[in-house]
Amino acid sequence: KQAGQEDNTIIVFFSDHGILVGEHGLIHKSTLYKEVLNPTLIISNPTNKIAQRIDQPVQLLDLVKTTLDWAKASDEDKAIPYGDSLTPLLTKSGEFTRAYAVGESPGYYAIVTQDYKYIAPFAYNTDGKELLFDLKNNPQETKDIASTMPAKVKEFRAIAKEWLAKSGEVKIQAPVPDKKSKKDKKEKRNKKKKNRKNKNQ
Repeated sequence: KQAGQEDNTIIVFFSDHGILVGEHGLIHKSTLYKEVLNPTLIISNPTNKIAQRIDQPVQLLDLVKTTLDWAKASDEDKAIPYGDSLTPLLTKSGEFTRAYAVGESPGYYAIVTQDYKYIAPFAYNTDGKELLFDLKNNPQETKDIASTMPAKVKEFRAIAKEWLAKSGEVKIQAPVPDKKSKKDKKEKRNKKKKNRKNKNQ
C-alpha cells in the first residue's frame, strides 16, 4: 500500500500443516487427521472482486499452477508441475475437474472429497490399516466406517491407483525414531563430545 502497489499485488497466506494439541488423544503432526491436514489458505487478488469461501478440497501443490496462471505462463510451462490451477474456483469461470485432494505422511496417504476422507497405507507399510470417515455426518473424524462401506473403500482404492500412477514412485522415508532410539542417539552424541573434550585437554 505504501509503495502504491496495493492494486497490483496478489497475497497468498498459507501454512504447510496444522498440529494436534490433544485431539484424538494425540499431540504433534504425524497424522492425517483434519487438524493436521487442513492448513489455512487465504488468497487476496485485487483483480478478482469475488469474496467467497470455497469448500472444494484443494492441495497446496495447486498454488504452483495457479501462480503460473497469474503470471500468464505458457501451456507448456503449466504442463510440468503437479497440481491443478485454482483459477476456475477463484473466478467462477471454467471448470475445476478434480473432485479430491491428496495428503501424505510417512507410511500413509489421505484422499479427501467433500463428503469422505479415505486414509490408507503405502504398499511398503504392511501393518497399515485403511480408514474411512463420513465428513458430512462425522466432521470430527472420530468414527471409522471402512468396514461398513466396502463399496466406498473400493471406489477410493481406484482413485488411489490412478493418483499413484500419475505421481510416480513412492519414496520410502526413514521410520520415526522411538524413545529408546532417541535416547541412544543422545547418549552416543554426548559420549563423542566428552571424548573430544578429554582429547583437547
